[in-house]
Amino acid sequence: MGQTEAAGALDALQKWALQRGLSPWDTDYAGLQFTTTGDPEAGRRFRTRWARDEHPAPTPPPPRSPQPKVLAAAHAWECHTCGRE
Repeated sequence: MGQTEAAGALDALQKWALQRGLSPWDTDYAGLQFTTTGDPEAGRRFRTRWARDEHPAPTPPPPRSPQPKVLAAAHAWECHTCGRE
């Protein structure tokens, strides 16, 4: 999805949520980047959770490692059940 499509989807979500009386809650995703550019405003829009005022944001889980781990296969992986790649 391109930036224009993502922005349109987030605009539609915001409009839908506000029409239903939901409030925005900023959620911390511990260093995850939601766009290729790293734009903080775009990232904030992706982190927004919409909820009723009487249902505040949940308690965040304990912090994980500072950077997400990414796996890179050294060879093709196979299904252990059928053996297919």
